[in-house]
Amino acid sequence: RHCCDFMNGRYFWIMFVIAMCDTISSILSIPAIIFMDPILFRILNQIYLPINMVMGYFYADKRYKLTHFIGIGIIINSIITMFFFMSMKDGKTLVFSMRDFLLFLLIICSKIPSAFSENYKEWHIKELDMDVWCVTAFVSAIQLVLSLPLGLTVLLPMPEYIPEMV
Repeated sequence: RHCCDFMNGRYFWIMFVIAMCDTISSILSIPAIIFMDPILFRILNQIYLPINMVMGYFYADKRYKLTHFIGIGIIINSIITMFFFMSMKDGKTLVFSMRDFLLFLLIICSKIPSAFSENYKEWHIKELDMDVWCVTAFVSAIQLVLSLPLGLTVLLPMPEYIPEMV
């Protein structure tokens, strides 16, 4: 299909849903990016892969091989190991605060729209024989328009004290 065809009704709404899900995912992960340790955030960010696999199985009829499940097992094991070692300090068990728990939950919740977007895009590109490059360009333009009002948040004052994780 020609790139200009994508601005017609159904194609536009497909790309709008993809862009909206990606934007929501980014917005939900902002507090975690600000207040979490970067290494912890990167490890927790990998929870996207199991969520994407589950959504792909049910939504896009994807089937996976044993190596995929081994990879997911390694990711889940690394997240559990990370929580175990983070909860220990100098031989003492630490309790995560409610804020830390909410940040972890926010990261997990931010991956759901992202995984949906990925599977939705893959399914519709195959179904409607859409050009991947044009879809990506239009989705990026829609994301830019959706995020413009958020640019005003840089005018908000930064807190003087940013608490650290336990």
